[in-house]
Amino acid sequence: MEDSNVADQPLKFDPDVVDFVLEFGPSICESVEECRATLSTVGTTKMTPAAVARIMNGMLKACEKNGGWGEERKEPEEGVWNGKVFVQAVLDLVPNFIWKEVFHQLDFPGFTLKNSAAFRSLIEALRYGLTLQGIINYILFR
Repeated sequence: MEDSNVADQPLKFDPDVVDFVLEFGPSICESVEECRATLSTVGTTKMTPAAVARIMNGMLKACEKNGGWGEERKEPEEGVWNGKVFVQAVLDLVPNFIWKEVFHQLDFPGFTLKNSAAFRSLIEALRYGLTLQGIINYILFR
């Protein structure tokens, strides 16, 4: 039986979910609809903050050689992840998702950012998630 409250389990994650999304590649982020459809196949209860943090880390590692995520580019580029699309799809699928928990879950062994473009991409995606939930002030004034 699946628990519908993902927010109660921020530390748990299924490594298979992370691998599944990363193996699918950037094509899932071509549109919010495509990303939502792909993520829904793994189950919303598996989209925990810990899983999202690890997926984002994998996306950033894949994009480091390309200079960042797709939303930073003026024209869409094939093979580039779009962090905003991913964030929107997660929040659409899991309405009770607590985005601020992703910040805490980024502190795990293996998390690295090798360049400033990856850092900017991460911050942009995190800010976008917080803004969509209306809690950007949580981070700024904490």
